[in-house]
Formats: sequence, structure tokens, C-alpha cells
Amino acid sequence: MRRAPGAGLLLACCALALACSSGGGGNGGDSTEITSANAQQLTAEVVQGLFWSSELGSVGGSIGDGNVSLASRSSGEAIAEATAEGVARQVAGSSISAQGAFGPVTEPCQDGGTVTLSGSVANPGPSGPAAAGDQLQASFDQCGFETGELLDGLFAYTIQGLAGDLATDSFAFQLALGLTEFEIDQNGTSLIYGGTPTLVVDTRDPPFSKSTVSGGSLEIQQGTLQLILLGFTTTAADDVLNGSSGVSSLSGIGSLSSSDFTGTLSYTTVETLESTGDAFPSKGELLITGANNATIRLTVENDSELVLALDLDGDGTVDETQDTTWDELLGLS
Repeated sequence: MRRAPGAGLLLACCALALACSSGGGGNGGDSTEITSANAQQLTAEVVQGLFWSSELGSVGGSIGDGNVSLASRSSGEAIAEATAEGVARQVAGSSISAQGAFGPVTEPCQDGGTVTLSGSVANPGPSGPAAAGDQLQASFDQCGFETGELLDGLFAYTIQGLAGDLATDSFAFQLALGLTEFEIDQNGTSLIYGGTPTLVVDTRDPPFSKSTVSGGSLEIQQGTLQLILLGFTTTAADDVLNGSSGVSSLSGIGSLSSSDFTGTLSYTTVETLESTGDAFPSKGELLITGANNATIRLTVENDSELVLALDLDGDGTVDETQDTTWDELLGLS
């Protein structure tokens, strides 16, 4: 699925040692007024929030032989591999205690900068399997990679649960994330995450890898725009085997506030957004609700064209429609 600018997020850090919030921005309060003039801007920011939150779960997993590698469908794999190498060296070294605590150890990144790793594992050593309670903290300092990403800030997680057969790559796991000014800069486009969401990844229905990100609050900043997702759940499924010919899906529910407007909007996907390869979604429906039950209903006509149906007075009747495209809509925010 083609994401908004900043896609290609890499939850990269985590090649776990198993081998061995920021504040500010946004406005809470009452619901936001929906008007003919602001409908496209509001829709754009809800869509961005949905896309950007899904990037935290748009990961493929490979767990087996005692190690875990998390990588995005795009260029995150190189970052995961580089971090894995650093973790593996530390876990295999004499600094790992019998209790499985390790670090902090600082490793150079591929293209400048460093990552400092620390944590604890229940089963240290090259063949120690992952276990609930294992933890990793990765503190990035202008950590650059040959694939073009630059990471900064703190990415941490605790494994809350594991299920399935890890040796055959058919599994599910749940992570409690800790993101503190965690910045991903890709080709000059930067996203900064803050919060403590939960991530669930399930690969037991091949070729699809399904991920769900949820939480009470997640802050996402790009430039001067800061979005806050509240009481949200975002679910994505990617065909990780078929790549550009595979089908992806995305759905979500929650509320959103923004540094661009006062109040909050609620949103839900009435029909799951679906796309092929790296294209924008070619089908799906998203309902956005503001003050006085006014709504915006986004209907995807194809991977380019969109229709917004506006109910400005909340009486259940469409008052106006607006035609737009994915490029035009996302260019607004």
C-alpha cells in the first residue's frame, strides 16, 4: 500500500537480544466543526493519521533459531539487519550476565551516527528463544543507513506475549512499545513518534502478515503538523510474499486532534481500504464525524479518484459532494 510521505518506516531496531512521551501539539476538547471549506483538510489529516499509525505495524517478522528480525516491507530490512548484528555481538559477549541483562553498548550505524542498545532477556545466548518479558531499548543518535533512512530518539519494547511455532515463522507476538521523540527521516521527510502503543503482529495466515497498533494516545509529528490519535486501533494486512503484486488492506477506528484545528474528530473505516502493491487504495470507505454529528464520508473510486460526501448539519442527508484525488488530498497537509 502506498503510504503518505514518510512511509517506509522501519521498526527496525529490533533484532532483539533474543538471539543470545513526547509532549505538545494538538488540541483536545469539543468536536471539530466540519464545513464545506475545511472538509478536505480535515479528511487529509485523518487519512495521514491512519497511514502513519499503520506504519508502526507495517512490519514483517522472522522469528526462529533464537532471534527476531522486524523489518518494514520496504527498506527497513537493512536497518533491522544492521541492528541485529550489533545486538548479536553484545549478547554473545562476556558482558551478558547470567540473568540475561545486557548493555548499554554503543554500535556504529551503516552511514554515520550510532545506536546504543540495552535490555534484558530470559534466555540469553545464541540459541536462547524469545520469551514474554524480554526487553530492548534502542537509543538512536543520527543513525544513518545506506538505504537512506536516518533515525534519532528512543525506540523500546517489552514482549507481552508469544504464540505459534517460532521455528516455522508461523507466530504471533505482542509488544508494548515506548517511543520518545523517535524520528524517522527518509529522503528528507521526517516523522516523529511519541507514546506507548501496543503492537500485535500475526503471520499465521500466509501470505499475509497482519498487524494491529492500538493505544490511548499516539503523537505523530511531521514538520509543524502534529497529530494525536486517541483511543485508536489501526489494523493492516500485507501480502509479504508477493510484493508489488500483492494486496494490502487497512482499517482503523479512533479519534484525532491536530495542531491545525480546534477540537477532535472521530473516524472509522466503514469499508476496509484495499490496494495492490505500492499504489494508493483503490477501494474502501472512511467515515469522519465532527461537531453536531456532521460527517464526511470518503469513498475511494479507484487508486487515484476520491469522492467526499458531506452531511454538514448532521441530519443524515448529503448536502454536498466534492471530487478529489489521493495526490490532491494528501498535498493539503
